[in-house]
Amino acid sequence: MDIYNTIGIIIAFFLYIYLVRGILKGNTEQNLATWISWGLLDIVIGVSLYVQGGNWYVLGIYIAGSVVISSCILRSAKFYWGPVEKICFSLVIISSVLWTQVGRLNPLLIGEAVRTEPKQVYRGPIKVS
Repeated sequence: MDIYNTIGIIIAFFLYIYLVRGILKGNTEQNLATWISWGLLDIVIGVSLYVQGGNWYVLGIYIAGSVVISSCILRSAKFYWGPVEKICFSLVIISSVLWTQVGRLNPLLIGEAVRTEPKQVYRGPIKVS
């Protein structure tokens, strides 16, 4: 792990701590569906990077942060899960399943891959027979 990873981990950790404090004090409202969706995507990308021996350390903080934030939102009992959240969450599940079936970076996950190192997620060009 290099200095940039270490700095990224420290910054992410303190930002999650700041957000948790805001949620617990009632100063910040967050969307549960968003955090569960990001957590799921972080898990998919993080496990993929870990298996490939890539840079998964910052994603480990993202995963832990998503779990803690989701728990705080549930604890605060101030969340709403409506039709839009159901649709978005369903699309996250569908894109994750498609990504595992296709075996390479799915365009639906580019936003998440940008937060990591895309060269370690992308598995190469499509081979045409």
